[in-house]
Amino acid sequence: MNSLDEFIAQARAGHAPLTAADRESIANHRKYLERKAKDPDYWTRKRRKERKARKEQKS
Repeated sequence: MNSLDEFIAQARAGHAPLTAADRESIANHRKYLERKAKDPDYWTRKRRKERKARKEQKS
């Protein structure tokens, strides 16, 4: 069995090994989904402008 077959078998069993980058990616996506659930307009162009303006005022 080659490594890809082993990986697929482990993934189907729910035991696929994750790299640190994979774990970070999953965590970031969860944070994104939580933020979006709380505030759906967070990533709109208008809100980005507001955040950028506040950040520039602090500097």
